[in-house]
Amino acid sequence: MPNIEIHCQDLVRSRQIRTLIFEALESRSYADEIVISLFKTQVTNLRKEKLPFIRVYSDEQSYLDDLVKELSALLGWYIEVLILSRFISATTR
Repeated sequence: MPNIEIHCQDLVRSRQIRTLIFEALESRSYADEIVISLFKTQVTNLRKEKLPFIRVYSDEQSYLDDLVKELSALLGWYIEVLILSRFISATTR
């Protein structure tokens, strides 16, 4: 399950970005697995410049490669990428 976190101080902007991302990815074979979480965070550097970013993680490298390519083109934000060693579904017992 690909997870996308949007870290931005402006939740209205985060919601707009979430919509853009879902629209951009809706044709992907894994689109139904994507989840997006919004975080109202204040991310700044030493010069107090705002630096919103996206964090993407999944246990599928091919999903991550595709997501990074799409999100880079769509947003131009910093992107953190994490590969999960394992994902356990809520339906797995």
